Amino acid sequence: FDWKKLINKRIPLIVAHDVASITATLRAEYPHAWREIAMLLQDLRDDKPIWMRPVILLGDPGSGKSRLVRRLAELLSLYVNRHDASSAMDGMFAGTTKGWSTAQPSMPANAVLAAGHANPIIMIDEIEKASESTHNGNLWNVLTPLLERETSARYRDKGIDCQIDLSLLSYIATANSVERLPSPLRDRFRIIRIPN
Repeated sequence: FDWKKLINKRIPLIVAHDVASITATLRAEYPHAWREIAMLLQDLRDDKPIWMRPVILLGDPGSGKSRLVRRLAELLSLYVNRHDASSAMDGMFAGTTKGWSTAQPSMPANAVLAAGHANPIIMIDEIEKASESTHNGNLWNVLTPLLERETSARYRDKGIDCQIDLSLLSYIATANSVERLPSPLRDRFRIIRIPN
């Protein structure tokens, strides 16, 4: 089982290098979004582990939001794990407990395992399209505690039945609208409108 080899091990962090060059590259590729690129990258510091406060890239369909996330991850040498919110009908993002025969770790924990580093990007595509039903949980409710660094630093993952530090993951969501999002979730995100 892949998780056993990580017990009590320090998982490496990817460090930012030459943030000014990354900013210049993105601004050259997105000349219509200079201010927005600065807002997106404002948490990055050279020679420090990469971490960004949770962000929603808000814009019209086809405005390049998802491509921007993938390009940013590529420039930072970060693993990006995409989660399609439009197909999220329950709380599976948080995993399932060992009481079930199909126990699954949470999406963020799986991203760390797949990345091999402790600070990948979780991209939640079309976050506003997740189901509002709370039958078997929902994406918005299980995501909320993961967006708080204090809580996510001591996150009890149901699928692997242990405490794990998920505080250095960066959550970047895309959305065409934020009106449907519950205010406790919306309040945890910095919203950046991407122009067409």
